[in-house]
Amino acid sequence: MKRFIMIKQLLFMLIMLSIILLLAFTLNNSGMNEIKRIKIEGCGLLSPDTYMSFAKLNNVDNYKNIDLHVIYDRLIKHPYIEDIDIAMIERGIVEVKIKEKIMEAIFLQSEQQLLLTEHAQLLPMLPKTKNIDLPVITDYKKRKKLKLFGNVKKDKNLMSALKIISTAKFIDKNLYQSISTIDLHQGKTITLDIININYPVLLGKQNEIKKTVYLSKILSQLNGKKINSYLNYLDLRFDNLVYLGFNKNLMIKKEKI
Repeated sequence: MKRFIMIKQLLFMLIMLSIILLLAFTLNNSGMNEIKRIKIEGCGLLSPDTYMSFAKLNNVDNYKNIDLHVIYDRLIKHPYIEDIDIAMIERGIVEVKIKEKIMEAIFLQSEQQLLLTEHAQLLPMLPKTKNIDLPVITDYKKRKKLKLFGNVKKDKNLMSALKIISTAKFIDKNLYQSISTIDLHQGKTITLDIININYPVLLGKQNEIKKTVYLSKILSQLNGKKINSYLNYLDLRFDNLVYLGFNKNLMIKKEKI
C-alpha cells in the first residue's frame, strides 16, 4: 500500500514538472518574454541614449537575443555606473534604474580632464558628460601618471583635496558649492579659490578637515562685510591662527576718496 502511494506521488510530481516545463516552453516561444523596449532611469552624468549606445542596446532589432542578465552585464561595465536594478515591469518592457558613481572633483593631469569619485577612484571624463559643476584640482606634482580606474588613496596630496571637498559638503553646502579650484602647488602647499570672493585662501598641507571647518565659520562671519573688499588673502596655514592679509594700496586709495 505504501509503495503504491509513493508511486502515485512520484507520478503526480512528474506530471506537474512536465506541465511547468511545457508552460515555460510555450511562454518563451509565444514571445511573452521577448524584450521590445528598455527604459533607463537615474541618469545624471550621461543621457539614457548614451548609456544605451555604450551597451549596444540602441538597436531594437537586436533585442530578440538578449535577456535581463545580458542587459545588466553590458551596462554595469560602464565606468560611471555604481549599481543597477533591473526588472521586467510589464510584457516586453524592461526598466533599468541606474545608480551612478558620485563625482567629487575634476582633476587636471597633464592638461587632461579626469574625474575623482567619492571613493577616490580616478575615471576618464567621457564625451557628452553633463552636470559636472565640481571643484577643480590643479597643479598636481608631476611624477608618474596615475592609472585610470584605480584609486588614489595612497596619494596624500589628492586625498587632502578630497578631504577638503567632503568636509565642506558635509558641514556647509554653500562653501562646497563655492569652491572653484584647489591648487596643490605640486605638493608644497594648498590654496583655494572661492567663488564670490576676490582673494585666495591659503590652507597649507596639514589638518585639512579642521581648517575647512574654520574656513566655513570665517567666511560666514565675513559674508557681506565691507572688509572683504580690502582683503588680499586669508591665511589658515598655522594651527589655531587666522591671518587676514590686507591690500594696503587699495585701503589708501579708498581713504583718499
